[in-house]
Amino acid sequence: ASDSGNLVMSMQNGKWNTAAWKDKYPTMCIGKKSNGPQVAPCETEWMYATATKSCYKLVYNIDFANAEEQCRALGATISSVTSNEENDVIIDFAKTGYPGDTIFSAMIGAKRIGPNATDFAWLDGSPFTFYPWANGEPNNVGGRENCIMIWTDEIVGKNTPYRPYLHMWNDVDCDAHRRVAVCKKAALY
Repeated sequence: ASDSGNLVMSMQNGKWNTAAWKDKYPTMCIGKKSNGPQVAPCETEWMYATATKSCYKLVYNIDFANAEEQCRALGATISSVTSNEENDVIIDFAKTGYPGDTIFSAMIGAKRIGPNATDFAWLDGSPFTFYPWANGEPNNVGGRENCIMIWTDEIVGKNTPYRPYLHMWNDVDCDAHRRVAVCKKAALY
């Protein structure tokens, strides 16, 4: 957009644009980069979560294979989610705050290794012992749902039947594009 006003980032592709002053958007604060000693437990552009003592970064408009490649290039893996606290961290970090389509969900780093609900494995080797599946999930529709997404935002036009799915997991096709995948790596200290 060529309107002068607010600088906004697209939640679909991570690119910056301008928008009219009267428009309302979610906000975040960004600190000034220091040339002094690093005091944050994560590198610049990574979010630290005290609850998990891990660093997180979003990669945008992505399928599972590309997310895995991009996270690996950053020295990370697509995030495992091993507790309710970490599930909340991922949701808070990845949500847009706006109702959307299922593409507005966040991809996390497990792949199916068998036919049962718990037959998934985290790419980082963490035990797969926490799994807040939405009702009726995982259902492996068409035998192709071998990855996992979290419903981070309400789904437009489907709020009544899908509201209970909010913040729950769904098995999905690994080739389907999602708005974001969440990369995770250990904190620096």
